[in-house]
Amino acid sequence: MNTEDLKTSHDAAIAIVGMSGRFPGADTPDALWKNVKDGVESSTAFSDADLLRKGVSESRLKRKEYVRSGFVIDGIDQFDASFFHLTPRDAEILDPQQRIFLESSWHALENAGYVPEKFPGRIGVYAGTFTSKYLFNILSHPSIVDTVGEMAVRHGNDKDYLATRVSYKLNLRGPSISVQTSCSTSLVAVHMAAQSLLSGECDMALVGGVSIDSAHGHGYLHQPGGLMSPDGKCRPFDAEAQGTAFGDGIGIVVLRRYADAVADGATIYAVIRGTAINNDGSDKIGFIAPSVSGQAGVIEEALAVAGVPARTIGLIEAHGTGTPLGDPIEIEALRQVYQAEEFVAQSCAIGSIKANVGHLGVASGVTGLIKASLALHHKQLPPTINHTRANPHIDFANSPFFVNTQLREWPAPVAHPRRAAVSNFGMGGTNAHLVLEEAREVAERAAEPASVSLRVSAKSPRALKASLQRLATFLRENPFAALRDVETTLALGRRDWECRYVCLAEDRQSAIRQLEATASSDGTGSSHVDAIKTPELVFVFPGQGSQYLGACRDLYRNNNAFRTVINQCRQALAQHSNFDIASAIEAGPDDSAAGAALQRTENTQPFLFSVEYALAKMLEEAGLTPAAMIGHSVGEIVAATLAGVFDLPGALRLIAIRGRAMQSTKPGKMLAVMLAEKALRELLVEYPGIEIAAVNGPDACVVSGDAGAVENLRAGLANVRVQVRPLMVDQAFHSSLLDPVLDRFEQEIMDIPRNAPRLPFISNISGTWADPELVVQPRYWVEQMRRPVRFADGVQTLVANTNSLFVEVGLGSALSGLIKAQLDVKRHARVISLVRPASQNAPDDKVLRTALENLWANGADVGAREQKGRRIPLPGYEFERNSFWLPLADSTEASVAKPIPEPSHPASAQETLAPASREVAAEIASGGPADALAKGSPNEILAGIWKGLFNVAVIDVDEDFFSLGGTSLAAMQLVARIKDLAGVELSMEELLDEPTFNGIAARLSDRLAT
Repeated sequence: MNTEDLKTSHDAAIAIVGMSGRFPGADTPDALWKNVKDGVESSTAFSDADLLRKGVSESRLKRKEYVRSGFVIDGIDQFDASFFHLTPRDAEILDPQQRIFLESSWHALENAGYVPEKFPGRIGVYAGTFTSKYLFNILSHPSIVDTVGEMAVRHGNDKDYLATRVSYKLNLRGPSISVQTSCSTSLVAVHMAAQSLLSGECDMALVGGVSIDSAHGHGYLHQPGGLMSPDGKCRPFDAEAQGTAFGDGIGIVVLRRYADAVADGATIYAVIRGTAINNDGSDKIGFIAPSVSGQAGVIEEALAVAGVPARTIGLIEAHGTGTPLGDPIEIEALRQVYQAEEFVAQSCAIGSIKANVGHLGVASGVTGLIKASLALHHKQLPPTINHTRANPHIDFANSPFFVNTQLREWPAPVAHPRRAAVSNFGMGGTNAHLVLEEAREVAERAAEPASVSLRVSAKSPRALKASLQRLATFLRENPFAALRDVETTLALGRRDWECRYVCLAEDRQSAIRQLEATASSDGTGSSHVDAIKTPELVFVFPGQGSQYLGACRDLYRNNNAFRTVINQCRQALAQHSNFDIASAIEAGPDDSAAGAALQRTENTQPFLFSVEYALAKMLEEAGLTPAAMIGHSVGEIVAATLAGVFDLPGALRLIAIRGRAMQSTKPGKMLAVMLAEKALRELLVEYPGIEIAAVNGPDACVVSGDAGAVENLRAGLANVRVQVRPLMVDQAFHSSLLDPVLDRFEQEIMDIPRNAPRLPFISNISGTWADPELVVQPRYWVEQMRRPVRFADGVQTLVANTNSLFVEVGLGSALSGLIKAQLDVKRHARVISLVRPASQNAPDDKVLRTALENLWANGADVGAREQKGRRIPLPGYEFERNSFWLPLADSTEASVAKPIPEPSHPASAQETLAPASREVAAEIASGGPADALAKGSPNEILAGIWKGLFNVAVIDVDEDFFSLGGTSLAAMQLVARIKDLAGVELSMEELLDEPTFNGIAARLSDRLAT
C-alpha cells in the first residue's frame, strides 16, 4: 500500500466509542476487563453426569485423552424475541449466534450512547460468525422444516445474513457486510469498517464477531500433535504450551471518525491510528499454517499507515494461540519489524487474552481489541496468565518484548501518548494488525446543572423497573459519573419505549431514592410505569380569571420561542390597544397600578390570548401539535386561531374589540356554584336576573348577572350549605348584561378575515365539535360571547377517545382539575398543566420543564432539552429473555414426524377452539395428517398451520398476521400449506386484504363452500 498521502493525525483516525460482548465468565466488557486484570481463567469443568446427560457416550468419557472442560457462556438458548419483533417460531429456527449478536448490537449502540433513530448519519455493520452447528438441530426436526420452509431455515442460519439481519432489525442504512476470514474475521471487519468510515460510506459502524458452538458444554478428544490443548488450558508463549482451547464468545465495538466522536461528546475508549490486512499466499508449509513474512508484512504496513515508530508501542495484544509452532512464528514476525529500528530490550509488554477465555475463533480479534482498548482506557498493563517460563524457541531477552505476568500501572511516555497494537491471524492466511492510541484527555466540564431529568423507558413494566434499579445501582457505584452526562446519554442515546418514567432530581442521592422507590413500587400513582400508546394531544386553553402579574416572566426572558411570539402579539395589538402585554409579564406582584390595569377585561383578554398562543407555538416548535383543542370562553378564540380560522393580527383585533365591548357593559358579578346544571336551573327560577354562564362539570357551574341578585343567591346557597366561590371579575360575562353591545360587536368584527379550520376544536356553544361552516360566520362569535360555556359537554366529547392526553396551555391548572373530575376513576388521569398558578412560587422555566418531561413520560414525543453533557457508558436494556431451543433429535426421532413441543414462552391472548378441535389442529401443526380436509374444519386446518408457523400455544383471532411478526416468506408458506392441506389456492392479495386469523378463515370457508 502506498501510504505517502495518508493522514496520520487524529483527524484521520477512528475512535472506538462503544463496546459490548459476552465472554466466558463475563457478560460485559467491564466484567471481562476485571477478570483479565485479576488474572482469572474463565474455564468451566464439566462433570461426567453433565456430559452423559448431554449425550457424550460412556466409552468416550473413559478415554484418557478426553478433556472435560471448556470456555463457555451461559444462556445461549435465551433470547428476547419480542424486542426484535420475531415470532416464537422465527426465534426457534434462528441460529443462537445470530440471536445473541442482535442483542449485543443493541447493547453496543447503547454503550456508545446512540440509538439509530436519533442518529442523523448512516450506520454500517461489518461482522462475521462461526458455522451454524444449530442448523443440524433444526434439520433433525423435519416437520418443523416442512412447516416453515427450507428458505426460512437457511436465512436464519447462513453466515451471509448476520450483518444484514442486524441492519434490518435495527434499521441501519450504512453498508452491511458479512466478513469471513476464519479466526481473523473480526479484526479484518474492523479494518474494513475503518476504511468505510474514512471514505464517508458510513458515519458509524458496528463491528464484531460471534463464535458459539451449539453443542454446548461438551469436552473434546485431544489428539497428540494437534491444535487443541491436552488439558483445556491455553498457555501463550510458555514453554509448556501444547495447543489452544476454543471457546464461545461475542464481541462488538462501535466506531466513529475521531473528529465526529469528539464533537459529539462521545466516550472514546481508544483511537485506531492505522490498520492493515494481507494474506500469506503460499509462503508457508501448509494451508492452515502461519507465515513469518505474511505476519511481518501486515504489522509493518499497519505501523506505516499509523505513522508511528514501532518503538512507541507499549503493549501488543498478540494472536497468541499457545501452539508450539504459532507462537514462535508470531514473535519472529514482530521481531523483524520492531528490531528493524532502534529499540529498547523488553520495553513492550506482550500478552494474549486467549489464556483467560480461550480462542474465541471468529470473535477472537475483536475480543483482543476490547482488551487492548480497555488497557489504554484504564492506563494499566494487564497480566497474561498461564505463563511461567518462556517458550525456548522465543528469545525474549534480546527482543523488544516481554510477557507481562502481573497487573502494572502504565506510566505515560514523555514524548508520545500510550500506544498498543493488536494482531489477529486467520487459518487460510488472512492477517490483520492495527495500531491503537489512547484518547486525549477530556477538557474540564461545566458545573453540574441545578437539576436533571433522567428519562428511562422500556417495552414492559417489568423491564422498566429492572432498568430503574440498574440505573440507581450505577449512580451509587459510580460517584464520579456526572449527572449531566447521565441525563444527556439517556436523552440522546436511548429509544423512547412505551413504558416510561422520568426522574426529576436535584442531586445524586435524590435520583437514587426516586429510582429505587419506583423500581420497587406497585406501578400506581404519579410515577406509574404502565405501557402507554402514543397519545393524541388535546390542548386546553383557559379563560378569564387565571391571569396574574409576572406570569411567564422567566419564559419571556429565557425562552426564545416564547419571547418571539409574545413580541409578535405586542406588535399586532399595538394598533388596537395602549396596553403592553410585556408590562404585565415583567411586573412584580406588588405593582398595584399594573395589577389594576391587568384586571380590566379590555386588557385581561388580550393578555391571556397572547400568553396562551405563545405557549402553544412554543410547544409546536418542540414538535408537539394537538389532535384536538378546547378552550374556555376566550380560550376558544386561541383554539380557533391555531386551527386557522383567524390569522394572528385578526385574532388580536377580535380579542381587543371583544374585551372593550365587555368592559363597557354594566358591572355585574359571577359565582361558581357546586351544583348540577338541572338542580341549579330549578333553583334560579327564584332568583331573576341570574343566568348560568358556564357548565364546567357534572356538579360545577358558574352563574352570572346583576351584582345584587348574585349576592342574594350566594346568601341563599350558604343557608343550604351549597359550596360557592365568587370569581374575581367586575362584569357579568355570558349573561343578558352583554345584550346591549352584541350588535355593535358583530358589526366591528365583520371584516376580520376568516377561514375554515384545519384542526378540530370544541365549540363552547354546543359542547361538541365546532362546525366549520358556522365558525367562519361573525354571528357565531357573538353567540359564543353571550351563551353559556358548555365546557363539561366538550370534555365528555373528548374523553370518548381514551388515548387523549390533555395539556392545559395557559396559566395555572383550574381546567385540569375540572377535566380530571370527569375522567373515569379507573383510568389514569392524563392531564398536565404547563404554567404555575399565581399561588405557586417556582421558576417558570422549571415548571414548564417538569410539565414537558411529564408529557414525555405519558407517551408524547417530546424532544429532550438542549443537552450539554457527554455520552457515557450506562447500563444497557434489560432484555426479557425466554428459551428458544430445538434439541438435536436422534436418528429415530428424526425419521418420524413428531408433534411440535409446546413453547416455553408466553402465549397469545385467546384460544378459540374446543379441546377436541385443538387436537386436530395440533396434528396439522406437527406436519400432518395428509387427510386434513376430511378430518378437520377450515378453522382447525388454519389453526394448525398458524400454530406451526408461529409456534404459539393459543391464537388471538383478531391479531394481524404481520403484526405477529409474519414475514413475506411466512406468508408464502401459509398460502402453500393451505393449498396442500385444504386444496384452496389463496392469493397473496387476499391474505393482505384480510390478514387476521378470522379474516383468512372466512376466506377459506367461503372458497371451500363454492
